[in-house]
Amino acid sequence: MKIQTIETYEFDELDAKAKEKARDWYRDGMFDDRWYEFVYEDALNIGFKITGFDIDRLAEVTGEFTDSASITATRIIEEHGEVCDTYTTARAYLKERSTLVAGSGVDESEELDEVDEEFRKSLCVDYLEKLRAQMDYLMSNENVDEGIRGNEYVFTDIGSRSVSL
Repeated sequence: MKIQTIETYEFDELDAKAKEKARDWYRDGMFDDRWYEFVYEDALNIGFKITGFDIDRLAEVTGEFTDSASITATRIIEEHGEVCDTYTTARAYLKERSTLVAGSGVDESEELDEVDEEFRKSLCVDYLEKLRAQMDYLMSNENVDEGIRGNEYVFTDIGSRSVSL
């Protein structure tokens, strides 16, 4: 029988190169869970269901209203802050819709449908940005370092993952 002794280090004891290797290890396994659920729930709470997304190759979000577009816009105004892109999008939509309804033209129904569709597309763009921001945050050194420290992972001197007993 052979006995091997391995020196292990906490994350903060590693040099810069070893920390990067440790971060890479952590990042490789962090997206097995449903990291995007918070963004999906946020959308659903205002009446917009995200049906799919691709933040890389296609750079798109697909989605549909679970309520009317105007109800969704009203919920956004009530629940999202003024600095949020969805808030700005909803305000513009409600203003355009209000102007259209005030005009009461013959093609009002068709024009309202077009305005609703443009609002839906704009929300898809806004939620794409929210998903990108969530991904950027999760991948940030600050978040990764916090996760490594919080889970008390230990590493070899070169940043390889080591299991301590």
